[in-house]
Amino acid sequence: MHEKTIWRQFYQPDTKLDITVLDPFMGGGTSIVEATKLGARTIGVDIDPMAWFIVNKQIGEVDEAAFREDWEAVQRDISERIRSYYYTQVNGKLATVVYYFWVEVIPCESCGHEFEGHIHFLLYSKKTNNGTGPSRLGFCHSCHKLHELRSDEKYIDCICGERTEVEKGNLLRGGKYICPNCHHEARISDLSPELLPLRHRLFAIEYIDPDTGERAYKKADAADQQLYEKANKDLTHLWDKLPIPKQSIPIEGRSDLRPVSLGYKKYHELFNRRQLLCLALILRRINGVTNSTHRELLLLAFSDSLACNNWFCSYAFGYRKLTPLFGLHAFRRIARPVEGNVWGTTIGRGSFTSSVEKVLRGKRFSAKPFEYIYEKERPRRIEARNPAQATIVSDVNNLVRASGQTAHLAIADSRDLSWLPERSVDLVLTDPPYYDNLAYSEMADFYFVWLKDHVKWSIKQTSQHSPISDSLFVRTTAEEEHRHYTEGLTNVFSGCRKALKNEGIMVFTYHHVKRKAWESLTMALRHADFRVTSCFPILAEGKSGFHSDQGNLKWDIVFVCRPGAKENALDYRPGPAKRWLASRLTKLGLEAGSGDGNFGGADRKSLAFGLTVSYLTNCNVSDEKIREILETLEKTSISGGYEQT
Repeated sequence: MHEKTIWRQFYQPDTKLDITVLDPFMGGGTSIVEATKLGARTIGVDIDPMAWFIVNKQIGEVDEAAFREDWEAVQRDISERIRSYYYTQVNGKLATVVYYFWVEVIPCESCGHEFEGHIHFLLYSKKTNNGTGPSRLGFCHSCHKLHELRSDEKYIDCICGERTEVEKGNLLRGGKYICPNCHHEARISDLSPELLPLRHRLFAIEYIDPDTGERAYKKADAADQQLYEKANKDLTHLWDKLPIPKQSIPIEGRSDLRPVSLGYKKYHELFNRRQLLCLALILRRINGVTNSTHRELLLLAFSDSLACNNWFCSYAFGYRKLTPLFGLHAFRRIARPVEGNVWGTTIGRGSFTSSVEKVLRGKRFSAKPFEYIYEKERPRRIEARNPAQATIVSDVNNLVRASGQTAHLAIADSRDLSWLPERSVDLVLTDPPYYDNLAYSEMADFYFVWLKDHVKWSIKQTSQHSPISDSLFVRTTAEEEHRHYTEGLTNVFSGCRKALKNEGIMVFTYHHVKRKAWESLTMALRHADFRVTSCFPILAEGKSGFHSDQGNLKWDIVFVCRPGAKENALDYRPGPAKRWLASRLTKLGLEAGSGDGNFGGADRKSLAFGLTVSYLTNCNVSDEKIREILETLEKTSISGGYEQT
């Protein structure tokens, strides 16, 4: 079928696929939602309970008017109480706080002096129309008084008598600090464990001006400190009555010891006392909603707001907005954390109210989905006739006999798919774990500990945590870990092969720069009897994403696979293999690089590996030969000579 014909069909509003789609790694549910939107039956599997919960809420139906009644009742009951912790005094008037600015207090292990760990002494920087007016907001390193600065101003001479070099803080590159008292330099990571986690100090506030309605900034004063202490005392008084996660952060099976290595031992320590109080009050009120659908949608919004209300949120310096936890898929230590207004204001990011509105927008889209088609670079909106909603069935056998939009979602280990009916699936559409790239369960546990006791799960949750140790993920360089991943991926693909119809296909994306990752993928496909019939790059990260640094992978490799690798295999011959790889790498690399997607060296290396995997799945070749070929490619690609591979 011609490419234009395919896209014309895709954009037909009445497109309805009478097929069954399986995603054995459903994660956030992209494959399930998109297949549902096209009218397909879907099967979603994931070992992580949070994945099941998110997808379940995405494709389920809701009566928005009825939901809003429950949501408005929640607002009436607790909004004013939560808001009472987010006010500041400005010229004798109360102003709503948008963000509180905190900073770590570092104890010098050389002289014992404690100091604030600022990278610089600026709150924000913005462009001005003529370049002559104030474009930056700085603060005194001693008293925190705020000062508007032009772009060329480098110093603040404060009324307190101190001079501040605004662009020179006490934190250096590489995680080092320099003590302003004795000038001792050391790494923060080398601080004694007894000194962790580092204490924080409140020093500035962003608020909404009560007279103008504009955003403004002020130094944190004694009244602001007292309001925080009030929240602290209220939390202490209510501690045993609130649904606060008191679990220890698990260490066993982790690939990244943060946040434990930063001194945090329990999950509730990842939040300041005001955040913890307000979040727990909201969660307690949500649990009072009797309609289970409405309650769990509010829980979904609550879980979303957690990422923007903790000690690991920073302030995007040039954009003047909060950057949430996991923006870079890790618990990164933030020297200057920003605390948002948990309930929410007219501006700000990640509040509970904005998360509820986000959920509502998502449900409206699922009820009446649409696409944009671009004609002469101008977007045109096309309404779909099928909602991105499905009837969720508990028995997978009922799904394969059903017609229309039906889904079966399972919290299960995809390494055992023996429960799936044989030859019942038309398409496997998935995104498997990328070897050692992202430990999703370690991140999901941050949310799961809050929701564990408040969601009606499809299976009983006996563990206090996400399945960190059981996830398909390579945690160390040990050969045993590599073998475990290879065997696990082979079992998943074998289960997919058994469930797939003979004429069915499996499509997935993958990328990596490590040879071992591609070795596992090649062997898993071959041992599961899949051959790659098409392989090409597709842009995965946008131009302005968190992962735009030079050297980061921005392109995924799409693999289209069909059963029957053993039946159609050819003998491997180095000469034709090299010519095949060189020609396709040149063609696809040029096509990818012709746009504005920044197809760099790491992406080219990943594509070279992907194309080699594609070729090897169509050949008679031993596991030992596969290792040898990929090792040769790795050495060649390091020197940049892909075309000679």
